[in-house]
Amino acid sequence: MANTVKLTTFGRREEIAIMKMVGANNIFIRFPFVVEGLVLGMMGSVIAFFAQWGIYALVAERVMTSIAGELLTMIPFQSVMYIVLAVYLGIGILVGAFGSNIAIRNYLKV
Repeated sequence: MANTVKLTTFGRREEIAIMKMVGANNIFIRFPFVVEGLVLGMMGSVIAFFAQWGIYALVAERVMTSIAGELLTMIPFQSVMYIVLAVYLGIGILVGAFGSNIAIRNYLKV
């Protein structure tokens, strides 16, 4: 997250300088970076959710066809998918927003 914000800050340094010259306050300058981190966190959590779904399906298939399938019962992923998605989205949003907020404080001295 910090590297992404650093690169974005470096790429937008002219825009940031213009916003400072016209009198934009610190929150107005930092807000787009925090939103970008939030969106990146959400996208990462959705990708992680689908990866988790695929891995769970693969492992469940392998376990059920092995000897352990007689001893274990696998819970269908559809029964817990909404909870897992909510947790992944919540963590992704928190990490994205807080990570970008901390990084923008370090790289953008306004």
